[in-house]
Amino acid sequence: MTLPLALSREKEIAQIVSAAEAELRPNVERIRWEIGQDWTWDWAILVRVVLSNAASRGKRLIKTTREVRTYLRDRLRTDDLSLFPYVEFRSQAEVVQLRDKAWI
Repeated sequence: MTLPLALSREKEIAQIVSAAEAELRPNVERIRWEIGQDWTWDWAILVRVVLSNAASRGKRLIKTTREVRTYLRDRLRTDDLSLFPYVEFRSQAEVVQLRDKAWI
């Protein structure tokens, strides 16, 4: 099994994600990520994005999720890293209600 290039570039990925958090505020509260294998054993990056409650409603939700996905796609270039990107979103309220430590 070949390890993806991304494992040697985790510091760079962390910097990109940190910049995304800063640039996409106030709509994005925080972003967590990890590299691993998906259910087909392909290498992937799982990105968990916590949105502000305001950004999680109506048309603003569509605009914000599109903006986040585009930002991450353009800067992470997951194809170059041999990773499948999985981006998931939750609102602040959902994170508080569900209490899932992976999202905190």
